[in-house]
Amino acid sequence: MMNYNIWKLSFNTGVHLGEGRLSDSGSSISADTLFSAFCKEILSSMGEEKLRVFVEEVKEGKLKFTDCFPYKGNSYFLPKPLLAVRFPEENFMKNRKILKKMQYIEVKEYASYLEGVIDLDRYEVPTFGKSELKVSNSIEKGEATPYHIGVFHFYKDSGLYFISADDNSIAFEIFMEVLEGIGLTGIGGKRSSGLGKFDIIPGNNDLLIEKLKNSTGSNFISLTTSFPQEKEAEVLKEAKYILKRRGGFISSEEYSESPVRKKEFYSLAAGSVFKREFEGDVFDVSRGGSHPVYRYGKPIFMEVE
Repeated sequence: MMNYNIWKLSFNTGVHLGEGRLSDSGSSISADTLFSAFCKEILSSMGEEKLRVFVEEVKEGKLKFTDCFPYKGNSYFLPKPLLAVRFPEENFMKNRKILKKMQYIEVKEYASYLEGVIDLDRYEVPTFGKSELKVSNSIEKGEATPYHIGVFHFYKDSGLYFISADDNSIAFEIFMEVLEGIGLTGIGGKRSSGLGKFDIIPGNNDLLIEKLKNSTGSNFISLTTSFPQEKEAEVLKEAKYILKRRGGFISSEEYSESPVRKKEFYSLAAGSVFKREFEGDVFDVSRGGSHPVYRYGKPIFMEVE
């Protein structure tokens, strides 16, 4: 049985979480972005050997992560699953706009949602912060060129959390050693501008942990942006999923003298639903540089009826 832990990211600054243009501003972090932050921090503070051990044990499934989802005070939210939920016709027709706006569902209301009995008349779509379009300048040949950056500011009592699952591995010990350092370095884009810094706080939610340990159900909801290995491709046949294009530049200065894009990669979004579990992998998305570049894709599932 794996050990589950909840980790809250309480942001001290705004954070750039766009997945496309610089002007985009999201409000969640995919597990592969989180994993990249771990790898960079381990390499810079602990060295190549510790990173090798960490990646190797993660590939073996000894340490796994979910995406980062919102929390508000003591309330934790999960992604709306890609399941067809039956609501009473009258309730559905009256409240379908609310259902369409739902991105996340509070843990304590998750079962009610899946059963189609959540009280939509009293439901308010939660807000966790606000977006800002920040103007910055790039200096080229002595001239300033303005550009826009999408920045998300979490409210004081809100932030993001993720769940780790481990089997008392060495990878978990390494993970614990770099947690605080990642908060100081920051996460997301434009960290050099002071964005993405946070305090890490252990979280607690017995109901959420209980749901993760549940082993009775006919559907597996992925809480991680992930992808199956080639030999596991059969799981996609009956699955309901959204493909997310994952790209970006390789940020390592040792990799290449000039910026290089990672190999284009498609992942299955958190909230995707499967009829059985799969292992996934840590994929190499490098393009012939001096070292591998990793894309995390190993899911944590929640089993539900």
